[in-house]
Amino acid sequence: MHPAQAISGTSSNSLAGRTILLGVCGSIAAVETVKLARELIRHGAEVIAVMTGAAQQIVTADALHYATGVRPIVALSGDVEHVRLCGEQHEADLLLIAPATANTIAKVALGIDDSPVTTCAATAIGSGMPVLIAPAMHAPMERHPRIQEHLQALRTLGVGLIEPTHGEGIAKLASIETIVAHVQRTLGDRTLFGRSVLVISGPTAQPVDDMRLLTNRSTGATGRALAAEAWLRGARVQLWCGSRHVPLPDHLQSDVQRFGTIDELLALVEAMPRVDVVLMPAAVADYSPTPVRGKIPSGSATLALTLRRTPKVIDRIRKAHRGVLVGFKATSGAKEAGLRTAAGTLAERARLDLVVANDLGEVDDDHHRVLLLDDEGSLEVHGSKAAVASAILSRVCVHLARAKGRRRAPPAPRRRR
Repeated sequence: MHPAQAISGTSSNSLAGRTILLGVCGSIAAVETVKLARELIRHGAEVIAVMTGAAQQIVTADALHYATGVRPIVALSGDVEHVRLCGEQHEADLLLIAPATANTIAKVALGIDDSPVTTCAATAIGSGMPVLIAPAMHAPMERHPRIQEHLQALRTLGVGLIEPTHGEGIAKLASIETIVAHVQRTLGDRTLFGRSVLVISGPTAQPVDDMRLLTNRSTGATGRALAAEAWLRGARVQLWCGSRHVPLPDHLQSDVQRFGTIDELLALVEAMPRVDVVLMPAAVADYSPTPVRGKIPSGSATLALTLRRTPKVIDRIRKAHRGVLVGFKATSGAKEAGLRTAAGTLAERARLDLVVANDLGEVDDDHHRVLLLDDEGSLEVHGSKAAVASAILSRVCVHLARAKGRRRAPPAPRRRR
């Protein structure tokens, strides 16, 4: 067994049964392709590398042979690799060109096929096979008006572009995590394609004085998992993050807004855009002090705070939002019946489509037991935050399918048998 097979599917099976043709061009970022190929394999993919001559001066064919377990394509032969892999009956599911140089971007946009990579690209675009391109070049090259025109031409052709990160005068290759996420999104089930999803996540922080805050232990990790899963399913995702939130991957940071206090969150709700789904795992304070100007002296043996009840934000959301609304209910020490009762009360008061209920004693860093409750009944889910997020969004899709005027997702790229 080749060592590449030993890591197949060790991270997930999201790309199981898929073949990724990895086009490697002559950017110094080509040194990252060994890691990129291995990460794709960890999610179940088979990876075949195809290389330009310039790429072979930066990373060897032997290195990518080791990384993938498949000998790279360094020249086209009588085996007509470009037709077999990218033609009408393409054996590959996706062509991923990473890194893509300015030279290759221009040639692909113009239909020039003078290297194994550009020939595969021309064939893939012509056959309708999915193509993703991850640029990497010096920033002045990226800013060249003609390169910008070529990038727009590729978008018009239906090619997916994975935006680079910028720094040190370079348009750097996107992170491996980001590239893999784009591959998963392109080849995923697309059940939320065309849908807009808003996730409200993390804790509020209510001021006691100019120094101190009352907050809670929420990290925003559940919201991150929900936003990531919705994005992978093809949704347009907006994320409102509370005062503390786990780091977000680059591909989720394009539409993020921050809030600290309940008043700041309510201001966002007042201006809330129209969306199809709102998921609210945010931990909103039920009580808040009247803040004191300045800093309360710290010399007293005791300190009494008067707390006032805060508005129910999810009720305000329901008034503003006509689509699917998912609420979250956490209890502590409640038995099964108590958990269901608390969830049912919340669902009825806020007119929720779905409630996700859990007991705090059954939550750790990355393993949960939750109950999903709606008018279809209940479903118990055990697993990681990602697994729970997947189960929640599968249930959301059921509610969307029941709504009138739903939009159909395009067919996903075919799966090889």
